[in-house]
Amino acid sequence: MTLLNSLHGKFKIGLNVLVAALFLYLVSTVLAKASTIGGPDFFFYVLNGRDLSEGNQLGIMRYLYFPGVYWVWRFAIDLLGKDLETLQNFYVGILILSAVLSSLCVYILSKKLIPALVTGSVYIALLHLLEGFGGCIEPIAAVTMLIGLTAYIYFAKKEKFWIATLIIITFFALTLLMKQQGLVFAVAAFVLVFYPTKRFFELHWLNFVVPPLIIATFLGLMFLEGGGIEAIKIAFGFASAYIQIGTFDENLSRFFKTIMPLVVIPLLVWLPFFVARILHASHSLFVLATRLTVFCIIAGGFSLYQFRIRDYLHYGIYTIPSLALLVGLSTAFIIETWGLLTFQQKKFYSWVAVSIFFYSNYLWRSELDKISSQIQTGWGSPISYGQNRLSDICSRLTSRKVLILPPRANEFHWVCDTTSGTGKWGYSWFDENPTYYIQLIENKYAKNVLLFDKKYGYFENELLSRPAWVGIEAKLLQNGYREIYSSPFGHLYALP
Repeated sequence: MTLLNSLHGKFKIGLNVLVAALFLYLVSTVLAKASTIGGPDFFFYVLNGRDLSEGNQLGIMRYLYFPGVYWVWRFAIDLLGKDLETLQNFYVGILILSAVLSSLCVYILSKKLIPALVTGSVYIALLHLLEGFGGCIEPIAAVTMLIGLTAYIYFAKKEKFWIATLIIITFFALTLLMKQQGLVFAVAAFVLVFYPTKRFFELHWLNFVVPPLIIATFLGLMFLEGGGIEAIKIAFGFASAYIQIGTFDENLSRFFKTIMPLVVIPLLVWLPFFVARILHASHSLFVLATRLTVFCIIAGGFSLYQFRIRDYLHYGIYTIPSLALLVGLSTAFIIETWGLLTFQQKKFYSWVAVSIFFYSNYLWRSELDKISSQIQTGWGSPISYGQNRLSDICSRLTSRKVLILPPRANEFHWVCDTTSGTGKWGYSWFDENPTYYIQLIENKYAKNVLLFDKKYGYFENELLSRPAWVGIEAKLLQNGYREIYSSPFGHLYALP
């Protein structure tokens, strides 16, 4: 018996070491991605943050997104400076912190290392699959939510429920301040609040008060920021006006195909067992775990609604906390109740676990390179490539305010340390009709205009090939602009 206990102990230690090694390896893959952080979205947010840091006035169209993300980047720039590599590492730090916080949520609940590390590992793996390195808002919003959720679990477990409730209200309001879609967490928050005497299915009046309080707190923050109701109208109006690409079914199919080997299969096997067992428990810890599970299902489910418009995989980043926590909680409960299973049940779950591991590993490795190449092709060139192409143009500028046409390659503004010459549209590129930009040319809004060549990138080639854009060069010459520099990638015009 002593020998068996000794072998069991060594096996348990070995398993902990193996899972920890997997988690650390995945963390290293995130660190290795730092230099690739970039793309139009990334530079849109960082440039707005830079202008806030410098005290420059931002255009009203910055409210196409809620302003919280700009203040995060302003904080980063004020603290760390404008070195791009440093800011890329800051973003990577956010990704790693998210994985650690998701692990911490499960560890606080279960006091088990393996489920916690599994949670963090799944989180990082999903970041690889769901465009988590494109510099988008979603990871910043997700880490804000996870900070609040981790603190909530900590205080709720200590039965300090008023503190836990205030934390949820505060951090979920901040999450909504990052992006419109943060509303899904505010709605799902109603299920989290509970008292230790309540079973899962019993609701308290606070359950129904918390979501409105989150929204009220968010509104207060928007008024303090200065945007107010007008900013909210712009943001939700923009979100509802996206041009549809693909059907809802097609877009969801791509998302589920991407994550299926890693998440969907184990959840289909483990979750029913997990929920069936846990619903019979009245202990406050089990109630908390159950409510967290339902919160994840609701928040993750609502997040999928974004795919009604497009199949961009980074829309799925809002589901990552939910999916990772569900896998972690299910794993924790399987381990907790392992001794209650029959031999046949243990055999079944063991074979399922082994099959999932090998199947997931095979599919993930075979799909990852293809997905990454699609992301790179669709989102433009790495910044180092942009620096090589644009540095000659930077030295010939006669003004810091530059109108770039088409208005998407914002890496130019970062490389050359220039500001946007598009007026109210700022660093956005959503108005693809040149009429507005022709008015800026006629009004001589910017002394310098950079007209990209078609070969600069896919977006530039696609847009400049449209009939409406063909006469832009003639408009520049008609309004007094003269070409002062030409390169294979763009032509710089300036007023005398």
